[in-house]
Amino acid sequence: MDALISVIVPVYKVEKYLNRCVESIAAQSYRNLEIILVDDGSPDQCGDMCDSWARKDARIRVIHKKNGGLSDARNAGISAASGEYIVFVDSDDYIAQEMIERLYGAVRSNQTKLALCNVLCVDEDGLPTGESDGSPIRDECLTAEQILPRFYQAGGPLYIVAWNKLYHRSLLSKETFPVGKWHEDEFIAAQLFWKAGRVACIDYMGYHYVMRRAGSIMSAQEDVRHLDALEALLIRYRFYQEIGQNELLHETRARVLKALEDYYSGDSGGDSGYDARMEQIRQGYNSLTGLPMKEWLKWKVFQVSPRLERKLLRLFKPKMV
Repeated sequence: MDALISVIVPVYKVEKYLNRCVESIAAQSYRNLEIILVDDGSPDQCGDMCDSWARKDARIRVIHKKNGGLSDARNAGISAASGEYIVFVDSDDYIAQEMIERLYGAVRSNQTKLALCNVLCVDEDGLPTGESDGSPIRDECLTAEQILPRFYQAGGPLYIVAWNKLYHRSLLSKETFPVGKWHEDEFIAAQLFWKAGRVACIDYMGYHYVMRRAGSIMSAQEDVRHLDALEALLIRYRFYQEIGQNELLHETRARVLKALEDYYSGDSGGDSGYDARMEQIRQGYNSLTGLPMKEWLKWKVFQVSPRLERKLLRLFKPKMV
């Protein structure tokens, strides 16, 4: 008998998109589904829409909870899920009819605990935007060692995001996603791939990603999202050290250093909260081990003070390559 698969859909302020999303899940060619709609305290009619869907389809369950953000909603769905496998779908996106069937077939035929598919980027009317052209995802089964370097290559985000994948339940827990963080996928993707060991990839445009509208979760508070992404990179760096993936350290570290150099060589200041977070990122970078001597010396010079860092970067940056 086919395994039960839980599909978790966090729901918040998506009245315009919710029906299309749920319809695409309910119409999947793979039928043995448990569809969990997590109403994350949405202030509009989304909660009622979720309840209406539950009355139409016995496979649909609704969780109504206080607003806690995307990660908290996903974690709540994981806690309630009964399936052997789990899929995440964002409520303003939708999926192709065979996505779950093909992902399940990939984990079975390759004997893996994780599978991912290609992504079609569309506008709000469902028309392709061209952003998907040149996607790196092909039909192949990769080890974690092979897939982790792809985070930094063209199309890398398609490997990192949570929502174009099928996970065996053993990979996830109710604390999987860091609550209160943007770029929550960045904090955990490497760890999940490493835990899975091998990943089945399929060149099938199964997930339809709607390019975000103004005011959506992906277009708001860019400054905070940027800072959380840097924090996630520091965590990933330390994880790579733990598992001995030393060849990935330089690229991970370089992205943090570039952001710090841009900040301290520019017109930083004016937002005390942002400045305080950047100082935390700076201290986090300062605590990293394994820096090459040249980079270590360069960084130590810049530790005298943030103000002096700016002056020295402006003076010496063209010469220090």
